[in-house]
Amino acid sequence: MQERLSAAFGDVPASTDGSTLVLDAEGTRAWAVAQWAVANAKALSITEVQADGRSWSRQDRDGWQPSEVPTGQVRVTVADAPAQ
Repeated sequence: MQERLSAAFGDVPASTDGSTLVLDAEGTRAWAVAQWAVANAKALSITEVQADGRSWSRQDRDGWQPSEVPTGQVRVTVADAPAQ
């Protein structure tokens, strides 16, 4: 997923926390990255996106809801790989 994100937005500083990609982005760039992740959720197995105090869950299908994510961070969580 990070390769496709970089192709769309250039170098976005990021780290991982388990199955979550944590990106350093603020303001309009944060929302652009977040909306890109939502638009690509099915193809990239993204299950949750958090940005600027809001979160989106693919499973819940109820739009953007209040969240505890800090400003300046976009968190993109992908589904765990199925056990083999």
